[in-house]
Amino acid sequence: MTASRPLTSISKWLMIGFAIALLLQIFANQQRGQSSSLIKPIPPAPDKNLMTALSFGSPAWTSRLLSLWLQNQDYQQGTSLSLNQLNYATVEDWLLLQLSLDPSNRYPMMAAIHYYGEVTNQAKVRRMIQFIENKFPENPMLYWRWMADAVIKARHKLQDKKYAYELAVQLAKETYDLPVPSWVQQIHIFLMEDMGEKKAAALLLGALLGSGTIIREEEIRFLQNRLNKMQAEIDEKSSE
Repeated sequence: MTASRPLTSISKWLMIGFAIALLLQIFANQQRGQSSSLIKPIPPAPDKNLMTALSFGSPAWTSRLLSLWLQNQDYQQGTSLSLNQLNYATVEDWLLLQLSLDPSNRYPMMAAIHYYGEVTNQAKVRRMIQFIENKFPENPMLYWRWMADAVIKARHKLQDKKYAYELAVQLAKETYDLPVPSWVQQIHIFLMEDMGEKKAAALLLGALLGSGTIIREEEIRFLQNRLNKMQAEIDEKSSE
């Protein structure tokens, strides 16, 4: 007769996975009982303290498991659902839970802007951009890439120049003393130009060039040419 293995011999990761899978299955079954529709809503995100307790001292690993689980929620019964069919308030709660368990987990920010933010529903896109905007100040060095993507998405997908500019100003402000690419400090200037504020944009760009913070010669040449073009357009408009 084979002796049973003690519980302590079971891999901690297996125990975590089993506990989380069981919890998610319970939530899913509760939701299934409340809805007769073919599309099952994503269950509400559980309490952070509960998930921390179930992580067996490994919240970062648990956070990544939840990322994988959430990513598969738009695939049900062999059918790929439109992301527009998902409840984005619930999606956001799950993303927040993942970050609360592990702020260094890059998936929630990436998924928000590059996956859930690719829908046609403008309100849902804006919600994901605002998710990035709200989390960005907590760790600008880690999150600046997604904030920059949020700026671009606000400008081109929402076609909201003013909001994109506001995001870009926040991006520049929060990363001023951080080792980020220099264009991060420049993007709001070009958005200002895009909004028709060429004089203000030219002043800011001139101040940036005069600050000595731009040291690469090719970048200096590019920005100087851009400034010259701005100034020429300003002079032409003034002479009309």
